Amino acid sequence: MTQTSGLSLCAQLYLSNTTFNSTPLVQDAKWFISHAWKYKFTSVIGALYNFCAKEQLDPETTIIWFDLFSNSQHGTAAKPFEWWETVFMNAVKSIGNVVMVLQPWDDPIPLKRVWCIFELYASTVTNSSFMSPCPQMKKLNF
Repeated sequence: MTQTSGLSLCAQLYLSNTTFNSTPLVQDAKWFISHAWKYKFTSVIGALYNFCAKEQLDPETTIIWFDLFSNSQHGTAAKPFEWWETVFMNAVKSIGNVVMVLQPWDDPIPLKRVWCIFELYASTVTNSSFMSPCPQMKKLNF
C-alpha cells in the first residue's frame, strides 16, 4: 500500500484525506506507545485496550502514535541514528504522554532494550507523563 510512495501508512492516509464516518483516519496522537518489537502485535493491542480501560479512555477514539504506522518502514536501515533520535524525541515531546507496554510484568522486555530505554529517557527530558497498561504497575513519575 505504501511501497510506491515510500510514505508511512499515516502519511499516505493523511494525504488521501481518508475518513471513516466523516472523521479523518489520521489525527493528532494523544499517546506515544513504547513497546518491544519482540511482542506479538496482538499482545500490544491487548495491552493498549487494558490501558484504555484502566484510564477510562474510549479505545475507539483514543489516538496513539504507533511507530509501525507513523514512521515509514521503507529504507529504515539507511537512516542514521540521529534521524531516528530526532523523530522519536520530537514525537514524544509534541504528544506529551508515553505509555510503555511492560510484559511480562515481573521481567519486562522493554527495560532490556536500548531503544525503549531511550523512549523512557525522552519522556523524562520532555517532561511527558509516563504510564504502563500493566495492571500491576501504577502511574510512574520520574
